[in-house]
Amino acid sequence: MATIVLLGCERDGGAWPPLAVLSQELSQRGHTVHTLCDTPIEYAFESTKILRIPNPFESTAYLDNIFATDFAQHMKGGEALESFQNPLVTWAEALAPAVVSEVRKAGPDLLVGSMFCLPLAVELGQKLGPPVVSLNPGPYVGPNPPRSFADDYPGVALWWFEHCVLPPILQSDHVLHATDQVFDLGFDGLPYNHYYIGPLIWTPPGSAPSEMAEPGPPWITASVSMVNQPGEMDLVAAILEAADGLPARILVTAPDHDVSTLTSIPPNVLLTKFVSHAAALEQSRVLLSHAGHGAVMRALWMGVPMVLTPWDRDQLAVAHRAEKLGVARVIDREELDAEILQRELASALDDVALHDASQSHHERLQQTNPPALAAELVEEFIAQ
Repeated sequence: MATIVLLGCERDGGAWPPLAVLSQELSQRGHTVHTLCDTPIEYAFESTKILRIPNPFESTAYLDNIFATDFAQHMKGGEALESFQNPLVTWAEALAPAVVSEVRKAGPDLLVGSMFCLPLAVELGQKLGPPVVSLNPGPYVGPNPPRSFADDYPGVALWWFEHCVLPPILQSDHVLHATDQVFDLGFDGLPYNHYYIGPLIWTPPGSAPSEMAEPGPPWITASVSMVNQPGEMDLVAAILEAADGLPARILVTAPDHDVSTLTSIPPNVLLTKFVSHAAALEQSRVLLSHAGHGAVMRALWMGVPMVLTPWDRDQLAVAHRAEKLGVARVIDREELDAEILQRELASALDDVALHDASQSHHERLQQTNPPALAAELVEEFIAQ
């Protein structure tokens, strides 16, 4: 059995849940697993030994401060973003001296980093010697992608993926892409040390609201990002307006958002902070989402068709792939309004082709076991 140190952080948003899935699988196989993480996400790694990120370096406050100060000054001064040091590297260089002794005591055979923690994993790997595995939570990021970065990541997101995400991936010994190869445009040009493992879907405990079991019109589950994105409440407002007259009920989940200003909630809308999306989707005919990779993979896995409104980060890339696969309708953020949203949702409820495609990929994915494949590859890396 091996000793493996996983590195994840709260500011990762949807990038740390796949790490939680891998931690459970490795622990069940008898490996000694340590997780270096922030306090708010420790609960997801309860099967492992926790190495806590010290309070002054907890990711959300530390990185938000960088974005609010140094990054904002660069933007205000009109400087080229390329001249701005990768904030993840800045964080890693500050944090590494505070945690290196604890990681050394663990005696890792392998380090596995989620997206935001990958520069830290590379830094610790250089200091301590074990190989580094990158766990990429979404579509392929690496040399010669199937679709250009410029098309997949518009605006500042292009700088983010090219300047901040890609370099530490290129420094990793191995890269696991936690997505479905068919979904990822059928890409077959992976570098020798990159691997598709399929979606690692983390399911926290919880149930669907009791209202979803009551007879009535079909349900639509509408979810926004785990970490609040600027302007995303515009999407929530559009959902509430679109609900009026829609022949469906809508469950709206907004876990990290201030919904106190939403004073008029239509009778066919149930607004809540958190539910188990797995349980909710079992009762839903359609998923409405910002196109986060985790939400899209869960719906694909469960055979639920989607209406997607990509907002930021990698969401345009994810929405494009879902649309190409025939499992989603996509609304451009710039075109989003309540009328268009209502029309697309109403159409998706009864779109036979959309539902058939979703069911087909559900059946295909149910024949796979991504957590087991990921763990087997990790074991192979250690054996090498």
